[in-house]
Amino acid sequence: IFDSKMSICSTTYFKVLRHERLLLIINTATVALSAALSFFSVFSLNSIDAALSSVVFCIMARSIVSELWINRTLNVDASLVVIGEMALTILFLASSSSLPLLPGFVFTACCYIGFLLVFRKESISALQQIKVIVKSLR
Repeated sequence: IFDSKMSICSTTYFKVLRHERLLLIINTATVALSAALSFFSVFSLNSIDAALSSVVFCIMARSIVSELWINRTLNVDASLVVIGEMALTILFLASSSSLPLLPGFVFTACCYIGFLLVFRKESISALQQIKVIVKSLR
């Protein structure tokens, strides 16, 4: 979720707004933090799961920081959808690491349906925008 949003939206906005240097700083800080947390997780905690979780945390943080900066720059109110995305990601990680495959899938699917219901206005708006874009491409 977060890496796709970063690649599709945030990186594009940084480049269009000519803030490539800030994008470089954010990406470099993310790599450094990810390396430090991974090093600590593997060599101090002896946990590959902690290392993987720290990488996911860094990707989430990079996306959220970028999105908040872009929102502030464009004078757009921050959305609560980010909190839902974070919760959905954490629930996915927890279920995939603690539940068998089928129950984990069902749990994650139910969480995603709940996410769509909670943010139905935003979901419908996004789908309508996609529909308009697709029509304009024809």
